[in-house]
Amino acid sequence: MLIPVTSWRRAGLVGALLTLGALLTLGALLVFGNCTLERPEPTPQACYSGQVLGYTCNTTLIQLAPGSAARGVALTYPATPTGQRYDNVVAVFRLDTVQYARGGTVYISAFITDDAQPAPACPAPAPSYPAPLLSVLNVAPGNCPQ
Repeated sequence: MLIPVTSWRRAGLVGALLTLGALLTLGALLVFGNCTLERPEPTPQACYSGQVLGYTCNTTLIQLAPGSAARGVALTYPATPTGQRYDNVVAVFRLDTVQYARGGTVYISAFITDDAQPAPACPAPAPSYPAPLLSVLNVAPGNCPQ
């Protein structure tokens, strides 16, 4: 059975119109659908200092100096009956344990936000600490990082 030539022409025309419609829709999405999500910029603290309290499985706990712009939490470290209570403690992703030894002073530039996420939990049996996690820009052991 043969298909008439006019049917081929109609099929070609329909296919071309569908292709043209798809291209126009895609073009409209690219031109008019280009939206961006505006996020407020966090306020960076120029520099503040703190004392390295110790380390968890994935973070370093730091007690910030009094008057710091960042807000930490009060917690007991280490998590034992003989542990000591510290105020204004924050967490940063794990620092080098040799350069930033426990008890040493560290200077940090970090993004300060009101909605800081808690530090990631450690797998059992390692203790986890509910300190807010800072997004560190730079860190130095001796003076404010540039």
